[in-house]
Amino acid sequence: LILVCKKKRVANRLSDLLNTQMGMPTLRYLFEEESKNLLTLGGILSNHEKKNRHRRLLMRLLFGHYKSDRVLICLDPKDIDILRDLQSDPAETRILEIKCLFDDKYLLGHLQRIGLMYEVAESNSTYQVLPSIRNHISQENEAIRQSGFEIRFEYSQTAQDSENIKQLMVFCDLDQSEAARIIQQNRIFSD
Repeated sequence: LILVCKKKRVANRLSDLLNTQMGMPTLRYLFEEESKNLLTLGGILSNHEKKNRHRRLLMRLLFGHYKSDRVLICLDPKDIDILRDLQSDPAETRILEIKCLFDDKYLLGHLQRIGLMYEVAESNSTYQVLPSIRNHISQENEAIRQSGFEIRFEYSQTAQDSENIKQLMVFCDLDQSEAARIIQQNRIFSD
């Protein structure tokens, strides 16, 4: 199971709730972050390059390590190549795209996090960059929608709870009351 979301805090909150509800191994942004809390698994987690070179093998090792047929990870929408690679594996891959709203404050922070802006200054030029960044994020999400992934769902900040419940039910094989309990947390999208 893959949560795809630009806002890592949002995906991490939802993954924590799913882990609590379902007891499923949850590894968050496995292919981006350092793997400090995982076993070495034969050295495959020892560095970023190895993890990304052997993605499907890593996932199979994690299934075995956790003795589970389900593992949840999170990806940034920019990681479409990882999505394609995991989708090509014979294991069933389900994708839940989490659609968030991006205000100016978040986008300015994003520019700092990715190293495009070191200091946010209140200036006209700073705010002129925001439409380009917003468009770039939109294009990443559109690429995912157009890629034809077989089993893809959407969980949206602007959708009705009833729609998000339906999407979550099918994505995770939850019953309606379990999915509603997660949705009703109302803190998933809080910044």
